[in-house]
Amino acid sequence: MKRKQERIDMLQIVDDPRRVEDAYAHQYDNLARKIARLVSSGSGTLAEIGCGKGQLTIPLAKLLPGHRFNVVDKFTGAYSGTLAPLNKALSQAKLRGRVKVNKADYLDWLWEEFSDKYVGAISSEFLPEIDSYELRMFLSEC
Repeated sequence: MKRKQERIDMLQIVDDPRRVEDAYAHQYDNLARKIARLVSSGSGTLAEIGCGKGQLTIPLAKLLPGHRFNVVDKFTGAYSGTLAPLNKALSQAKLRGRVKVNKADYLDWLWEEFSDKYVGAISSEFLPEIDSYELRMFLSEC
């Protein structure tokens, strides 16, 4: 019961539309901290599938300064306007030298990569967007 109350206490109601972006950023920061704890300290390269405008990429790269990131997104459909904001945000955060952006279909990109090149693969919003066949293909490639 105490654990349930702790979760409820952590919830915040966002009733001002101007604060929605801040609420999302807070959630991505929390996710980045959780992922950073799972990644071995030191150095290596992480792959991020479905990076969008870098909501997870940037806070995670800041938390893992010894790591490089190879991120991929098609930047089409609902995400067609996210490449320019991603590049701008990476430049502002001084992360362009550590984050390589790839505009590609994730499976085409994965098939060209060597798995031993990466210490891990991450994704925050990509997995719910693919069907069960694509999920099996994605996980087998990872």
